Amino acid sequence: MNKFPYDLKNTSFLIYVRIDSEDRLVNLELVVKHITKYFNTTINLLEVDSSPKISTSFIKKHGIEYEFFEDDNEVFYTTKYRNYLIRKCKAPYFFICDTDVIAAPEALLQSIAYLTNISNNNVLVYPYNGDCYNVSKQYRDEYALTNDYDFLKENEKEHMLWFKYSTGGVFGGKTKTFLKDGIDNENIYGWGPDDKERYYRLKRKGFTIKRMEYTLYHLYHQRNNNSRPYDEKLKNRNQIEYLKLFSSNF
Repeated sequence: MNKFPYDLKNTSFLIYVRIDSEDRLVNLELVVKHITKYFNTTINLLEVDSSPKISTSFIKKHGIEYEFFEDDNEVFYTTKYRNYLIRKCKAPYFFICDTDVIAAPEALLQSIAYLTNISNNNVLVYPYNGDCYNVSKQYRDEYALTNDYDFLKENEKEHMLWFKYSTGGVFGGKTKTFLKDGIDNENIYGWGPDDKERYYRLKRKGFTIKRMEYTLYHLYHQRNNNSRPYDEKLKNRNQIEYLKLFSSNF
């Protein structure tokens, strides 16, 4: 790949964020720079917080379609806001993208090509094979000097294989498929099993699940309240909701 940025005007990258640390802000900028370096596309960014933390200059610099939603609840209602972004999406194809992950440009292109060429609308696509590597702070900061994807790839042996069968981070599909009912189960509230619940729920409904043969990189960040269950009560409630998928009544 050497003639970027590539045309992905038919696609929107949907990003939701709560800036809960300096790392989150750093990673958001790295993810946005990665997308805009390799693609001519649209980025829809939803910031959810008690007050805005993302600067106007950052938004203008990267040509982001930005929206702020005031929400001072300690629990970040991620399932709700993912569904909100999809319902507002104007492009025929989308990726929902966490603020801390870098996917291979080739994989993103191949994902959209796959969606474009398949007549089936009930498709969930992952631009990686399930392997998710955690990039240390040292290598994240080195990567930030160039925003060169090949740097992460060439140093993959230095990153820890965090998940072997990841179902989160970044995924895509056809927008029209999810306009009515959304893509996420809003009975799951806050950090929890929402990614695997989505994967198995759509799979059991007969969706085609397509993965690309690339790895995904997760950038280091401080682990705050939005990176773990809020409390045991909510953790158990979310787990019960996830396990409903495997009951005889589903």
